[in-house]
Amino acid sequence: MNNKVFDRKTIRLIVSGGLAAAVLLAGCTKNDPAPSAEGSSDPYDKLPKTVSVNARDNGNIASEEGNIEENRWTKWINENSGVQVKWIATPPTLGPLIQKLNTLVAAGEGPDLFVEANRPFLSTLVENGALQPIDEYIDKYSTSYKKYLAEHPELKEWVTFDDGKMYLAGVMRAGTSGTVVHAGFIRQDWLDKLGLKMPTTSDELLEVAKVFKERDPDGNGKADTVGFSFNIPLGLGSPIQGIFDTMADKWHLENGKPTYGALTERFADSIAFNKRMYEEGLVDKEYLTDKNFERQKQLWVTGKSGIFLGTTGDVYNLYKDLKKNVPTAKLAPIAPVSTKYGKNGYNQGVGLAGNMVGFNKQMKNPKAAVQLIDFMIDKGGFTLANGLENVHYKMSNGVPAPVDPQKNAKELTYASTYNMLYNDKGSYEDLLKNPNPDPIFREVDELRALAGKVLLSVPFRRDFPVLPSTQEFNQTMTAFNALVDPAIAKAVVSGAAYTPQMAAEDLKKEWKRLGGDKADQLMNDYYQKKKAAQK
Repeated sequence: MNNKVFDRKTIRLIVSGGLAAAVLLAGCTKNDPAPSAEGSSDPYDKLPKTVSVNARDNGNIASEEGNIEENRWTKWINENSGVQVKWIATPPTLGPLIQKLNTLVAAGEGPDLFVEANRPFLSTLVENGALQPIDEYIDKYSTSYKKYLAEHPELKEWVTFDDGKMYLAGVMRAGTSGTVVHAGFIRQDWLDKLGLKMPTTSDELLEVAKVFKERDPDGNGKADTVGFSFNIPLGLGSPIQGIFDTMADKWHLENGKPTYGALTERFADSIAFNKRMYEEGLVDKEYLTDKNFERQKQLWVTGKSGIFLGTTGDVYNLYKDLKKNVPTAKLAPIAPVSTKYGKNGYNQGVGLAGNMVGFNKQMKNPKAAVQLIDFMIDKGGFTLANGLENVHYKMSNGVPAPVDPQKNAKELTYASTYNMLYNDKGSYEDLLKNPNPDPIFREVDELRALAGKVLLSVPFRRDFPVLPSTQEFNQTMTAFNALVDPAIAKAVVSGAAYTPQMAAEDLKKEWKRLGGDKADQLMNDYYQKKKAAQK
């Protein structure tokens, strides 16, 4: 025994006659399992099967359903997984979420399982020693996830870090689980009414938006319509950057050299497109300060904007409100338009399907955590996506068909919050196999199926699906990314005083100031290493 002063917990144990227990506890770190009884096959079997997990609180749970910590789906998971899960509420948006999790980690109160789609953040946790390798746990305790890994060897690249160890659990994108990430949708009924064709070039897209603004497509005799609305910022990976083949937050291989997206020569042209939209009045003037895009969504659902650019989810979720306000509205997906650089797709999901799961180095029972992951791969993910059979869906034509879409909207939609790892085997074609009993939701299914076909018809360029995981590399990108939106916004509103070219040049200077040269070298070393390994 060392001479360390006992803490209050140990003193209480001594006073109560538990000196032997106190000595044992003093020799165990938080990460170590408690000493096992003689004859136990596994020390973790002596511990409670409890695991804490973070969950984004999106505010979409009806009060009668409960709250983020306790509701029908948290109870269902606890009753069916064999693991008692404690859900830790975190903010819904990335910045505040990361701040909350970092605060919890610093206080030693981080969740046992970190569930997040942002790999750079998880990489930082790996670099800081907050996460632990999971290879041995998966090999020793898993059945279902271990089988999934064997069936998807390409997954290893995404979850393995520079030391060759696997720190994350994840699944590959498949079916309808986020394959289409960004999209463009247009009011087809406005095109038909005004005798316009579907735009196929960036210039035609602007011209159609101009007609939508000037020729009263809603027929109310007022000049109150705009061409575009959005649900995503101008900067990091917007659909506009996608069609210009210059995604700000992704690396591009330019003349054999890795180049960060906002530093390509094409980037200024993507800013110029935004500037034209603003100066020609094709977008609501408040869109630069509409941080939560509430006004943008309101313009869309009230029938005041003709083109929606952003993530697909809001288009589908807002469809009912749009049809309620404008029963004659008809939507169509816009295939990615061409620019002078050719044709490039909108951001499409490849690699990992959304969430990744990391194991807190301080967790007490990793065996229970593996059991929860196996449960999610087996049936948990499917149920959280489709609900309970004969309650929320019935199997028909080999696919789950909703029983009552209105009931599902209330009872099922928020279940995705807890869907840590969903092995989605569905397809866009499956959406049409069982006509939805609700006509509005049936139209959404038809729109989703058409969007899957149209939006994926143009490949999205992704030269580097996986990036280096070093903290220095990620910190440079994170600091730089925070400067992209302000630079674009300044160029958009400043007229000739601050041009897109000026913004692009200033961003290049900021990249160097933040250590971009070192990040370039790290990325190039990474690329050369991968290229050599492929020979």
